[in-house]
Amino acid sequence: MTEPTRSPTAVRRELGQRLRGLRTDQGMTVAQAAAQAGFSQSKVTKIELAQMAVTRDDVLRLLGVYGETGTGQQELLLAMVRSGASREWWEGHRALPPKFGSYLGLESVATTLRAYDTHLVHGLLQTPDYARTLLQAERPELLPHEIDRLVEFRMRRQEILTRTDPPPLTLWSVMDEAVLRRQVGGRQVMHAQLQRLIEASELPAVNLLVMPDELGAHAGLDGPFAILQFETGTRPVVYVEGQAGNLYLEKDDDLRRGQQTMNHILAAAPGPERSLALIRQAAKEMKP
Repeated sequence: MTEPTRSPTAVRRELGQRLRGLRTDQGMTVAQAAAQAGFSQSKVTKIELAQMAVTRDDVLRLLGVYGETGTGQQELLLAMVRSGASREWWEGHRALPPKFGSYLGLESVATTLRAYDTHLVHGLLQTPDYARTLLQAERPELLPHEIDRLVEFRMRRQEILTRTDPPPLTLWSVMDEAVLRRQVGGRQVMHAQLQRLIEASELPAVNLLVMPDELGAHAGLDGPFAILQFETGTRPVVYVEGQAGNLYLEKDDDLRRGQQTMNHILAAAPGPERSLALIRQAAKEMKP
């Protein structure tokens, strides 16, 4: 560990990547490694993708399978286990869907996020009133103070766009024009949300694009998704959220398909100036 201040998520991801590298260096498949370690294939995969907590015993058993018995390698990876065991600021709150915590971890260590949204403003760009209206509609079982807590979480997430160390996340937010017209919370709330988008467009790390209705059919009509990119040498992740759950796609074919679709969307979208004009026009029309 050369960076003791790194987030637990970043440490967990590096640990998983190192273990995956040791496995592939031995020419072993996930099934072979799992069989020799006495794990399920799912467990090995989740360890490598940092989708589950890893114990000291887990790491030692895998190192034994990979023939890595040197104290240096063991000490390094076991130090990562200890550092990665710390909680992130969002972990442990019962109102937060557990699987969404995995996404927040990825978002917190990503360098670039390219998101396409068809119905709603992206969470990193929402105002408190817009977010509260959505959460009340999506999670009617929650009490008011729990909704307030989730709104606070969402606002804290947005600090990622203005942080200084590490550098801010670069966000490419592409949205259908319909997002600008949907009156979430009424005209007043929506007008304030559109003004927030206009302000956010001035941030160096934020790029806003709007797919106008007149564009017709385009590559993104299958639905919203996002691609998270990380430091050099780390595989990106395609993230899809919907009624079926939260999906994290990291296989080569899935990544290739997701990146191709996003590239087509970005190529079809008008430039930032035209997109900002659409937002300004919608804000003018939405003014109470």
